[in-house]
Amino acid sequence: AQDRFMSDVSHELKTPVAALFTQAQVLRYAKPDASAMAGFVRTVEEETRRLGTMVESFLLLTRMAHGRRQASVAAVYVNDVALDAVTHASLASAQRGVAIRMHLHEPGEDGAEAVVRGDAELLRIALDNLIRNAVSFSREAQVVEVSVGVEGQCVEARVRDHGPGIPPDLLGRIFERFAQGSTQAPGRKGTGLGLAICRGIVDMHEGEIGVRNCPDGGAEFTIRLQRRSLWRSGLRGGGGRQGRSAAGPQCCSAAGRQGRSAAVRGC
Repeated sequence: AQDRFMSDVSHELKTPVAALFTQAQVLRYAKPDASAMAGFVRTVEEETRRLGTMVESFLLLTRMAHGRRQASVAAVYVNDVALDAVTHASLASAQRGVAIRMHLHEPGEDGAEAVVRGDAELLRIALDNLIRNAVSFSREAQVVEVSVGVEGQCVEARVRDHGPGIPPDLLGRIFERFAQGSTQAPGRKGTGLGLAICRGIVDMHEGEIGVRNCPDGGAEFTIRLQRRSLWRSGLRGGGGRQGRSAAGPQCCSAAGRQGRSAAVRGC
């Protein structure tokens, strides 16, 4: 597995490195005008950004695989995580002309809050990756929907786009490293690691991540985590830095806790 991972890494790094080398050769031997120069700069910026994102993703995946990045244990308000993730992805969505619509959880008569135990920064990274993925597969003027809700003892965070959906042959392996579809917007090629990182983060929180194509178009990703009572779990006032629950979420299936792609309820 390690040899395959290193082979995949080497293969994926070749593309941005080759693009940068090509641009350097053109600048060295040609005499581009101002318009061509601007195009070269855009290409270099895009490939450098992609290369940096890829390296950061490799490091995070490696740390998670070797247990070097452990999820901290504290009370996490998933509404706040969603707000942070949307804010972080807002520039990318604005550049694409894609709107993000949010639906946050409001406690009902039982006072149930969308609170889980875990690492807020890691959960933000997971939601941010899902939102950016949805934006990448959306056309201009389309809407990406981000919602947080409580279903029994489970907190659900959903990200829904209205793009082309996921090809059936890719649906079952969408969370594998370097699994990518062919319907992404031109010039927006990703690293193929974002969803694998999402799965790793959800696994660390003993949760479930799933995806399905919606009947009216687009795809919806759902993260499910065990809801925690602030008082019963001892998380209020910083008292929650205890060991992770050995039992895992009662709201999630065993298959989901192993990181498998799971079907989620209706879109």
